[in-house]
Amino acid sequence: MRILHTEWMGVKGGQAMRVLEDMHLARELGHTPLLAAKEENWLFQQAREEGFETFPLPFGHLADPKPYLAVLKLLQRERIDVVHTHSSKDSYPATYAAKVLGKKVVRSRHMALTKRPGHLFRIADAVVTTGETIRQELIDYGLDPSKVLSIPTYPDARRFVPDRERAEAFCRHLGIEEGQIVIGTLGGTGEMKRAWALVDMMQRFSSLPVVLLIAGPQPHDSRDKLEERIQKARLQDRVRILGYIDPLPFLDGIDIYACPSKSEGLPQALMQAMMMGKACVSTRVGSIAELDMKGNLLLSPPEDLELFAKHLESLLHSPGRMRDAGRLNRELALKHFTRDEMKERTRILYDALGVDKERG
Repeated sequence: MRILHTEWMGVKGGQAMRVLEDMHLARELGHTPLLAAKEENWLFQQAREEGFETFPLPFGHLADPKPYLAVLKLLQRERIDVVHTHSSKDSYPATYAAKVLGKKVVRSRHMALTKRPGHLFRIADAVVTTGETIRQELIDYGLDPSKVLSIPTYPDARRFVPDRERAEAFCRHLGIEEGQIVIGTLGGTGEMKRAWALVDMMQRFSSLPVVLLIAGPQPHDSRDKLEERIQKARLQDRVRILGYIDPLPFLDGIDIYACPSKSEGLPQALMQAMMMGKACVSTRVGSIAELDMKGNLLLSPPEDLELFAKHLESLLHSPGRMRDAGRLNRELALKHFTRDEMKERTRILYDALGVDKERG
C-alpha cells in the first residue's frame, strides 16, 4: 500500500517522533509510507533526511480551501491507497479529500480526549490510539469497537539498553558528583508537563543530595519562566535545563524518572525510562496506568502533587527500593512493551484495511 501520513504540528516532540516511527514500521511491513506536512516542520525535514518521500502542504486555517485542493491533487498524482492523519488541521482536508476519492482513512489520537470526538473519528475507517484507556474513551462515546485499535509507541529493546560507561560519561559532562541522586524528566518546560512542580519539590529535598535535570521541548517563553522560578528558589546549583537531548545518555545518567504531567496519552519517555531500568514516578493520566502491572510505578492523581512529592521522597530515602523498582520496570518492559509488539499491532491495522500492499 501507498500510505500518506499527514501532520500539521511543527514541534519536535513525542507526536512527531511517533509519526516517524509509524512510517518506519509501515516500510518494514512492505508498504510505501509518504509524508505531507509544512516544509518548515521538524518532522518534514527529518523524514526527508531518513529517505521518505515528503510533500510540502499548506495546512492551516480550516476554512482555507488551498489545503483541501492540494491534498486532493496529491492523492490522485501519487496513487495513494490510505491516508493516515494525526492532528486536527491536517485531518480535515486530508480526510475529506480521501473520502471524495474513495480512499481509506486512519485517524490517530495521540493524547487523552479533552472533548467529545468529532465526526472525523466516526467516518474514519480505523482509529489508532496510544493506549487502551484512550481507546475505551472513544468507544464509550459511541465509536465502533472493531475499528478502534490501541498501538502504544513502545521502545526498541535493541536500542534502549543500559550502559554504565555512558552513564558515567554523561554525569562527568554535567559535573554530577558521585553520591548525588538524579531525578530527570524529558517532558520539557511546557505548562502541561509541569516541570515547575518538580522545581518546587526540590525545595522539599534540600537536605538530600538531589539534582534535577529537565530535558525536552521549550515552547514559547516557558524556559524563561522556569528559570525565573529556579532563581527565585535559589536552586541554580541543583536544577539544570538541558533542552533537546539524546534520551539514551540522559536515561542512563538519572536514577529516577519523573512525569508530573497534567495530561498525556502514553508518553514514550516514560516507557523508555522503564526499559532503561529506572524507578518511575508519574501522574495517573491518559493510559499511563496500563504500564503499572505489578505496582512497579508510583502513581498519583494529577491534582495531588503532594502525593507525587511523597512518592519521590520515599525513593530518595530508600536506594534499595529505587533499584528494585528499576529492575522490575526493565523486566516488565522487555516482556510486554517492546517495538515488536507495536509492529505486530501495526500489521493487524493495515491488514484489516483490505488494500493490496503489493501496490506499494
